[in-house]
Amino acid sequence: MYKKLFLAGLLATVLFPSCTRKKVSESVPVIPVKCLSVVQKAECEKYDYVGVIEEELSSNLSFSVAGTIEMTYVDEGQYVEKGQLLAILDTTNLNSSYNAARAQLLQAEDAMRRIQQLYDNQSVPETKYIDIRTQLEKARSLEAIAGKNLSNSRLTAPFKGIIGKKSVENGENVMLNQSVYTLFKIENVKVKISIPEREIAKVLKNQQALIYVPALEGSTYKGKVEERGIVADPISHSYTVRIKVVNTSTKLLPGMVCRVSIMGNDQQKAMLAIPSQCIQSSDNRQFVWRMENGKAKRSYIETGRFTSDGVEVISGLKEGEEIIVEGYQGLYDGVKIKVQ
Repeated sequence: MYKKLFLAGLLATVLFPSCTRKKVSESVPVIPVKCLSVVQKAECEKYDYVGVIEEELSSNLSFSVAGTIEMTYVDEGQYVEKGQLLAILDTTNLNSSYNAARAQLLQAEDAMRRIQQLYDNQSVPETKYIDIRTQLEKARSLEAIAGKNLSNSRLTAPFKGIIGKKSVENGENVMLNQSVYTLFKIENVKVKISIPEREIAKVLKNQQALIYVPALEGSTYKGKVEERGIVADPISHSYTVRIKVVNTSTKLLPGMVCRVSIMGNDQQKAMLAIPSQCIQSSDNRQFVWRMENGKAKRSYIETGRFTSDGVEVISGLKEGEEIIVEGYQGLYDGVKIKVQ
């Protein structure tokens, strides 16, 4: 009986420390995490604005003579080549005027030939000769004007472009220099933006710019600052800047709204940026979990703006430090962690 009790006590003495060590080891968990090394990145400064696309050149096309529109050949939004026929006038009256002027010229030339023979033979006074010669010059001028008016009954495109506006229809009477079409040249376009006076000193000619056009499914174009205003708007205190953009595809059209990012003048600054999902908050303060000597440590940080590389960190972290980006949900200060 005593022997059995002795053996039972001895067994309990051996087994109890083992259980104690097991419980102690289970009370200190090791949490698996993923870490990211904080590095500095050089970022080119840029300034964002809202802009409007303008044509490189626009021209109001009109007839230099009055008349009635006989036919128009193009409509709004149509692309035209240089020299392409756009519209013509009814030439009935113009033809009559030219024919009359031509007849007067022929008559004056015949009279000049006759008077010349008499003048060479000194059979006519010089005043009469001068009068006939003057009539010939007048007839030549009238014939030239009538011929020019007749040729001006055809309206052609002075350059390659797109018809922005059509102001007349067939059969409509038009006055001298009345606008018939508005033609836009858009092989190159300009993006007009307004820059506040506090930023205008940072924008110089030939600086690079990126243009984002929502109307074209977010297409991106590159451009350069071509014009930089020197007189501020008296109300908004902003300056007008225009950016030249090559429009080979002719998809950029006047009036489109776009977003413009002007790159800094080769000025770069180093910054720390971390993923936004690992930033947490407590008592209106932001913090991240950092790995230090195999344990988790809370580090309070001050953040700046969002960038393409993540959230800018102004203070609280240093380059080379390891922050926890996955598995941070159950962390607390001093808990052991294992990097996966």
